[in-house]
Amino acid sequence: MNGWDVRVVGADGPVVRAAVDIDPAHPVLEGHYPGFPILPGLYLVEYVHSLVRATRGVRRPVALERVRFAAPVYGGDTVDLAAELSEKDGVLRCAATASVGERTVAQIRLRYATGGVR
Repeated sequence: MNGWDVRVVGADGPVVRAAVDIDPAHPVLEGHYPGFPILPGLYLVEYVHSLVRATRGVRRPVALERVRFAAPVYGGDTVDLAAELSEKDGVLRCAATASVGERTVAQIRLRYATGGVR
């Protein structure tokens, strides 16, 4: 458990799933926010991107279409990711939800170019 490893745990049609264990000793938690350590939201975006990269082989998104952070993530939490992927005309879209238990912590939409750009 290092706060960064995204474990792909399954796929059901266009939906791929992963989990990330957040190490309470991860150094980023010390400085974000002092006295109230939470995972920076950018890490959730990176976790979703890592899931898409692991399952579809794309290297980089061309757009972060939308992100909504709904609740904090703490050290010791396990973040569950569910990403619905759809591809049309050389564009891969990802609509993902990150949750901890029953609590939605973020909704993230990424867009990738698949026509020769990986």
